[in-house]
Amino acid sequence: MNDPVQLSLAAARLARREGRFTDAVALFDDVLARDVGSLAARIERAATLSQARRFEEAAAAIAAVLADVPDHAGAQMEAGFIARGQGRHEDELRHFEAAAATGTAEPWRALIQVSQAARTLGRIARALEAAQEATERAPASAPAWMARALAARAVGDIPAEHAALRRAAEADPTNSAPVMELAQAAVRAGDGHEALALLDEAERRSPRPPLLDVARGHAALAAGKEEEALRSFRLGARRNPAAIGAATGLIHCLLRRHAYANATEALARACARFGDAPELVAQRAALLQAQGRLAEALHALRASYMEAPDNRFPQWEAWFHIERQLGTAEDQAACIRAARPATAPEHAAVARAQALAAEAQFEWTKARQAYDRALALVPEDSTALDGLARVAALHLQAEHALAWLRRQATAEAKQRAREKRSLNPSQTTTGQIALEFRLDRDGSAALRDVLPLPPAMRIAPLFDAVRALPQSTALALWLLITLRQAGRLDAPPDVHGLPAIPRRLLLLRPRNSPAGASEGWQAMNPGLEVMEMDVRAATEYLADRHGEEGRRAWQRTPEGGVRANLVRLAWLAHGGGWSIAAGGKPVTPLDRIAAPGAGFVASQEAWGAPGETLLGAAPGNTVAARAAELAVSALARGDREHPWLRCGPGLLARAVAATLAATPKEIARLRLVPEGEVNRVVHCDRLRERSADDF
Repeated sequence: MNDPVQLSLAAARLARREGRFTDAVALFDDVLARDVGSLAARIERAATLSQARRFEEAAAAIAAVLADVPDHAGAQMEAGFIARGQGRHEDELRHFEAAAATGTAEPWRALIQVSQAARTLGRIARALEAAQEATERAPASAPAWMARALAARAVGDIPAEHAALRRAAEADPTNSAPVMELAQAAVRAGDGHEALALLDEAERRSPRPPLLDVARGHAALAAGKEEEALRSFRLGARRNPAAIGAATGLIHCLLRRHAYANATEALARACARFGDAPELVAQRAALLQAQGRLAEALHALRASYMEAPDNRFPQWEAWFHIERQLGTAEDQAACIRAARPATAPEHAAVARAQALAAEAQFEWTKARQAYDRALALVPEDSTALDGLARVAALHLQAEHALAWLRRQATAEAKQRAREKRSLNPSQTTTGQIALEFRLDRDGSAALRDVLPLPPAMRIAPLFDAVRALPQSTALALWLLITLRQAGRLDAPPDVHGLPAIPRRLLLLRPRNSPAGASEGWQAMNPGLEVMEMDVRAATEYLADRHGEEGRRAWQRTPEGGVRANLVRLAWLAHGGGWSIAAGGKPVTPLDRIAAPGAGFVASQEAWGAPGETLLGAAPGNTVAARAAELAVSALARGDREHPWLRCGPGLLARAVAATLAATPKEIARLRLVPEGEVNRVVHCDRLRERSADDF
């Protein structure tokens, strides 16, 4: 080949393949200087400018081509890719649609890009339609089946997604991409072992496929193999330093291992290499959360998402997760309004958020409707199924609640089998509380006459019902919900010379944990007296305060979390003070939540019950004394109810309700605050349950 034009064209293409884009552009210019009408050189020059991220020049170059040959499929395709690089997604879709309509011999190539562009714009029906047409026109094309799989995922059709991925794998036995996608789907479903097997197959198809180590890391985490995950992420970072997924996976793995110092170092290295990438903002927020710095995490996620909400939906989910813990109802509503969902699962996530926010305000109709919307989009949405069961149980619709729980058990069947959890629909926290409602015939009968009334008119008959049936959890929960709905819990506590909550705090120290947790609390709360109590001291304390009954209560309780609550209630009943759940860390001073004259303080959480995270009681407080008496008696008898009912929020609800029914004026000393107020004072992370179980 001695033609100078062809030699320059070949050299330009070689430079482009090697990533020498500046050289390639110069060589294409040389071709065009010799042959100004070379359409191929003009299109490829525009593509090279796009690869060099010189998008404005690329857009101008391809526009000039289209002005001359508007029906050229290749030019329209390249214009679509350039628009994608610039984030002009409407133009991107328009160009790909035009390419598909030009009468090209291979319209399926353009249809694949139409499907992707439509997904980006949230036009899921068009994305699915284009992908289906692509597979019909090219049934042996793996990329076409991949496009169909991604479109099916966008509409939440998981079986169709998996079927399309398998067709893509069959279409090209050397292509590891569809098998890698199947592995990622297995990770999303929580089946790490299946994912690892699929990744082995992917490697057999194509040795060392891109990002294999990162995928192995996530699969190993899903399989509970943290050491293997750590090795995979580190190997991925060494083999491909440009893979941000290896860096974020490593940070995530270190956070799971509670290696916060190492995670901080890994995050700093990643930021030095990748800058302020959105993926790193999410990891920084996760690290801040693990350190109890939720307000900082919230600010980082909110700012990053609002800067560029498109294609950052996981950041919005993380933002709402923290907003739900810390924010007011107004904050949560603003977060929900800011969401930019594109796919069916993302729209379902927004509906779930709306439902959870409504449920926290005891707005049952709004909650039910939002859960229904989530299920219409993702029929196996476990959170929505659980929420609908909760709402049904509270409204005495026992059969409906059981039906939702059965559907949830079916949706979670594989996950429960892997985790060796029961498929019995009643063997969850929601299932146990729903069962309590179902078995409480007398309490439910009383509620049927009361619930149709407006909140203010329910209070007196509920007081009467609780006085008659103080053991009814259903009545207790509805009394507390009704008092909140009627605004009776919003008034500040009466301060007329009554004893305040003492400035002392009980910290429980689980087995094999070091002393010194008190230092953080004292630094945050100068003058606070902190009492650390280990297992041995707790045993002696119960025996000292409650004699043989206290000793039996301890011995007959196998769960560490129940034991911890037993000791906390006994201590609060004796002299008053503050107590936090095991693993709790200080965030802001206790004074942010304490109110002069308050006799009993807790958050009001799911089902309307008092939460366990932070409890405060004045000396001699009747609620604390009643709660301790109920707990000691039940545990000494060897009761085996669910911990939530036996010595958790359910017991606290019965103690508060019985106290108010017996002495209504005690409502003036009760402070049940929104959950966010407590979470702004104390942070309990994943260590909480582990710590309690070791008590």
